[in-house]
Amino acid sequence: MRRTAVARTRTESELRRALEDRELQVALEPIIDLESGRIHGVEALARWDHPRHGRLSADEFVPVAEASGLIVPLGRWMLAAACREAAAWPGEEPPWISVNLSAREITEPGIFEAVESALADSELPPRRLRVEITESALLEEAELPEDVLTRLAELGVSLVLDDFGTGYSSPADLHRFSVDALKVDRSFVAGLARSEADTPIISAIVQLAGALGIEVIGEGVEREDQAARLTGLGCRLGQGWWCGRERTAEEMARELARSSPPHVFVAAGPETRTAPAAARRPGPDEPLGVEDV
Repeated sequence: MRRTAVARTRTESELRRALEDRELQVALEPIIDLESGRIHGVEALARWDHPRHGRLSADEFVPVAEASGLIVPLGRWMLAAACREAAAWPGEEPPWISVNLSAREITEPGIFEAVESALADSELPPRRLRVEITESALLEEAELPEDVLTRLAELGVSLVLDDFGTGYSSPADLHRFSVDALKVDRSFVAGLARSEADTPIISAIVQLAGALGIEVIGEGVEREDQAARLTGLGCRLGQGWWCGRERTAEEMARELARSSPPHVFVAAGPETRTAPAAARRPGPDEPLGVEDV
């Protein structure tokens, strides 16, 4: 317990420094049409180029950021950086970009102004920005400021409900919060390859969303058969390793620039369709640097 506590303190200190020293980067994961392969949108993901541990994914440092309160400056940086990158993409109608907001961020005073400022500074049209919050955060956060979500919708920013199917949303909740898109939780998509048990769940989600005029995105698409099953159930969009690996901002800009015609974006080739072998990383209960304490 002492080693874990010391390691978390160290990670917090290093993350604070990383925010100041610009060690954080934006990684971009494409969201594609599962039939045509065209890129419709992109999810912005935080990555940390740690001087000792190399590139770290968000789940390796965001829990520490949330516990320490650093999630607020981290989220504000991420929002501004994502808008800035997306605003530079070429084409008549480039992809939209999606940014995750935690429950802590969405309840923090000034979040609407932060979104408004990021859009104004980057000159990104509001219709090209989506904010993602998890279903559990939407329903379980007692102090969730409903007026903030309403103001964001009035500004033209879309709301995406992440990890859908793991909570207890009702159609009334989806309407009340002006939800524009749902992301089917990856656990249901993974189940498509194992059994028929998850098929009726995804089918029900797609039908509910269709009745409400809400877009559906399948998360964690890692195999061609999963993509085929999703399209057969009416889920048109997906993201995951089969849909294309994450890109750096520079790689995404180059890919969009060489697309022809300029407003059509096609996902990269088959080499992006295989998930890489996972490197050994600290688990969620094993903070960075624990082996050095």
